[in-house]
Amino acid sequence: MHTTFPSLVLLFGDASKFEPGPLYAISLSIHSVLRYFVLIFLIYAIVTSRKTWKSTNGLFNKKPAFFSMITIDIMFLVGVYMWGVNFLNVTSNFENSKRLIKAPYDIRFQLFDHPIMMTIAIILVHIGYARSKKAASDQLKGKNIFIFYLIALIIIIVAIPWPFLHRGASWGPSF
Repeated sequence: MHTTFPSLVLLFGDASKFEPGPLYAISLSIHSVLRYFVLIFLIYAIVTSRKTWKSTNGLFNKKPAFFSMITIDIMFLVGVYMWGVNFLNVTSNFENSKRLIKAPYDIRFQLFDHPIMMTIAIILVHIGYARSKKAASDQLKGKNIFIFYLIALIIIIVAIPWPFLHRGASWGPSF
């Protein structure tokens, strides 16, 4: 007889039925809504850093860059939880894990492509923020934020499972 603890089922779902728990549905809704905040904060940080970089007497404002970094970090934590639940549910037995090698595009995108690209984008955001903190002038701070955050934004736009694409998700929370 297989016994499960209720708290584990709440966190990770019931692996015998391949159904994620209720916390996963809440996390998915949070993850879906947070993507818009990440995009807004990143674009705002890029615009303000571009103004600082190109102006001769502009003062660097680190708040937009900091808030976008924090938002991305929160999104990352929620995404790591969701990835873990998906990976545990998909690979809960050996036959399913063998099929991951030849998985359809949707599954491969959710388990591998999306997390890898987002992790690269998060690393770029942190590198840009750290380099801006060490830069000597405000123009160099703005330049570092602008370049690294712009590259990260492009990667994020490519890696988001947009609703209108084949691999798409919903526009927002699915209550």
